[in-house]
This record gives sequence, C-alpha cells and structure tokens, in this order.
Amino acid sequence: MRNKNTLFYRGKTSVELTFSSSEISSDGSLIMLEKLEPDHRLIHYYSKFLLDTRDSRFITYSRRYQLKQRVYMIMLGYQDANDVNHLQNDPLFKDVLQGNLASQPTISRFENSLDKQAVFKFCYAWLYKYVLSLSGRKRIVIDVDSTDDPTHGSQQLSMFNGYYGQFMYNELFFHDGDTELDYSSCTPPEETVILINGM
Repeated sequence: MRNKNTLFYRGKTSVELTFSSSEISSDGSLIMLEKLEPDHRLIHYYSKFLLDTRDSRFITYSRRYQLKQRVYMIMLGYQDANDVNHLQNDPLFKDVLQGNLASQPTISRFENSLDKQAVFKFCYAWLYKYVLSLSGRKRIVIDVDSTDDPTHGSQQLSMFNGYYGQFMYNELFFHDGDTELDYSSCTPPEETVILINGM
C-alpha cells in the first residue's frame, strides 16, 4: 500500500511525498530549498556573476546548474565535492535538479574556477542585496563575534593566540543584530587577520 501526499506543483506536475521503499532519499529538506529558490532567486542572481570561459561545444552543465547543485549539497551538509559519488543516484537530487548530477571532477573544476575576483564579485553582489534590504530601517545593529578554530601543523595564516594558548584561526563574524544575517564572508581574509592581531 502506498500513501501519497501532494506537496506542491511544479508547473502542471505534482510533487508528491510517497512512502515506498523503491526509491528513497534521506534529504527531504531539499524540497524546501527547491521551493525557496523561485521566490528569492538567489542562485539565479549569483549565477549572473559567474564568468564562463569554457568552450560551449563541450558544456553539459551550465555554471548556474553547477552552482545550484553545489549550494544544495553544502546546505544539506555535503561539504566535499566527493560526496557527488554518493548522491549521483539520489532520486530527489535528480528530480530537484531536473537532471543528472554533475560529476565530482566537474564540481571540483567549477570550484577551482572561482578565483579571488569571482569571490569578491559574489561579496559585492551580496552586500548590494543587503543594502537594498535596509530601506525603511531606522537603525542597523552590527554584532561582532569571534570564534576559535584550532589549527594543526603549518597552516597558512595560522597564528598563536595568547588568550586561548594555541595556534588557531580566530575568525570574526559580523551579524545584522535585527535580522541575524551574516555578512562576515564579505571580509577579506587579510583584513580579518589584521583586525584580530590589532585587538
């Protein structure tokens, strides 16, 4: 016996929750991400800032497709590009992406194509969207926190922190105190190190 519940419609196609052992996914929250994207269009927005210098004759997955796949993977806890090997047959991932998943080498090449300039384009685009959202607000509260992230060996930019008594990264996090939006990712690493060492 199969119980079906229609969650929503994708065009004229119903997306249903089915309790059946034939095709199982452990990532049900992926459906929520799929529902959020059309409303907010963040992946669509950020994909416009991705430069694609590949030969169009050999492109299977657009930069937007790759970004969408990678963002969904990270949001569901799949931090490593190698996790694609585990997810490539996941029926829900294939359904939400509306196609096969890009392979691990493709995702790795995509990640490595994002140079410093691309990262800063993302940061400025994020800040632009954030500033637009401030319309009508009478105040802005910025919460600044730091965290200790112990390092091992000779990791780049690792420094000794006398308070914690260890070599570590001591990242700064900036949050909008009213909305809890995090914009610490828009602080260049060099500036963060200078700020920490200047404290």
